Amino acid sequence: MKLSNKRDIRSEEISILYTLTILVLLLLTLTIGCQPQAAEYYEHALDLATEGQYEQALSNFSKAIELDPNLAEAYYNRGSVYTYKGEYDKAIADCTKAIELDPDYTLAYNNRGYAYCHVEEYDNAIADCTKAIELDPDLAMPYTSRGWAYANKGEYDKAITDCTKAIELDSDYTLACNSSKFVYCYKREYNYATAYNSLGIVYYLRGEYDKAIANCTKAIELDPDYVWAYNNRSFAYLSKREYDKAIADCTKAIELDPNLANSYNTRGYAYRLKSEEDKSVADYTKAIELDPDYAWTYNNRGWVYRLKGEYDKAIIDYTKAINLNLNLTKAYNGRCIVYFLKGDYDRAIADCTKAIELDPDFALAYTSWGWAYADKEEYDKTITDCIRALETDFDYTKPYPSQHYVYEALDKKAKAIADFEMLTKLKEIPSLFERAKQEMEKLRLGI
Repeated sequence: MKLSNKRDIRSEEISILYTLTILVLLLLTLTIGCQPQAAEYYEHALDLATEGQYEQALSNFSKAIELDPNLAEAYYNRGSVYTYKGEYDKAIADCTKAIELDPDYTLAYNNRGYAYCHVEEYDNAIADCTKAIELDPDLAMPYTSRGWAYANKGEYDKAITDCTKAIELDSDYTLACNSSKFVYCYKREYNYATAYNSLGIVYYLRGEYDKAIANCTKAIELDPDYVWAYNNRSFAYLSKREYDKAIADCTKAIELDPNLANSYNTRGYAYRLKSEEDKSVADYTKAIELDPDYAWTYNNRGWVYRLKGEYDKAIIDYTKAINLNLNLTKAYNGRCIVYFLKGDYDRAIADCTKAIELDPDFALAYTSWGWAYADKEEYDKTITDCIRALETDFDYTKPYPSQHYVYEALDKKAKAIADFEMLTKLKEIPSLFERAKQEMEKLRLGI
């Protein structure tokens, strides 16, 4: 999932860059002191942009700049169109030129800060938004953008403060487009929806899922077609294991934007958790079709193929994920497990070794390592790896069965019983819990 983006916010699934879609295109159109012909192109460009004819608008803004290279408003407005089109480097360049010509151009700082967020230059984004706030403390948008930047830096309290401030500000963006010649106007409600959505993301990243849901829900109430609010709320529902609600939100997001790869990816994950594996594969495949360079989707589909016993397909997907992201720990571990299941223990050990090298605190990789060593009858290494997994995450149940079978093979009955007794206390996996009780009883009876 992208929140992120990250992310891989930090998990499979979150990249904070897909979650906000603020079209920051507020434009000041006061009477401009420029060459008459340049003014004509500039005014025509504003009309074209207002009508959604963005390529023609870009052409006319460029002609105005050619005729009057000191026309700051033309650079700013062309940068705003680039922002709308997702061409953030060009937007940054144009806003920078506008600021050179007019060092107090509030909206240019705001839009450049927003664009910096999209290219993950969060410190620059914070600096620009702060400057915009200094120039106009009552402008809501830079608080929202700065809050987004703080969230991506993990400074959640600051993010919440900024997003809350954006909501509190009484910024009315309902000026008439035609009379004011704005390229794009925000409704006041839409700005508030963006701020609530941002708050929802921050609370999700903090693990406060109920608050995340409440804020995304508020954003949807203000703007029922706000696709990213549905997408982001689905993450929180997933974390609360409310899979049907997560699926419903992803489905709504896809209805609003059929090309939203992130929602297909998230819905695929929800279907996997519901054991609806064919639906999961279908959604992951669609997500890959829409965004073929996102490593996590291949990793996630590989996981489903592994569950379905389609090991060769799983290896292909895990390998593709690794090629796209050489630091994707879970892809190495996933491929390790598939190699183990295929009896290719040396490759399994190599992949787990790489996963642990990338993340020495990844408990599952130690357990997978232990499984491979156990099947090679290298029991001392199995015990060492299981202990390391438990040291990394004491409440992690999976090392206990591995240790149990090794102790049983070494005829160390007391330790084998102890492992399964610990598993029954944790009760994380119901099937293993029941099996643990049966194994303990057998050991006690000497069967």
